[in-house]
Amino acid sequence: MTRATALLLLLGLAGCHPCVERCRPQAATYADCLDDWGLEWADLGASDETTFRDACERGQGSWTDGLEGEEATIERDRCVALRDGLRTATTCEAAWQVLEDFGAP
Repeated sequence: MTRATALLLLLGLAGCHPCVERCRPQAATYADCLDDWGLEWADLGASDETTFRDACERGQGSWTDGLEGEEATIERDRCVALRDGLRTATTCEAAWQVLEDFGAP
């Protein structure tokens, strides 16, 4: 699987998770690493970091509203792990691994 295909798959999975706060570090990571990964904003369906972040935040807010109880807790925990992992990743390779881990079943 190519990195572009894997990233698009991860984005599809990420769209199903709450946690608006993960959108900022995710967008910042993409801004820093897209060149290293051989990708462009268009591969993510966005024109730039701001467009990606805004769309992510809108989508996450809508999804979060539909979750309750244990399901909401589990999804928030996953997003917190993604957010924190991206904030502490020191290389694009480490960030890629965090994104892969988030999309794993």
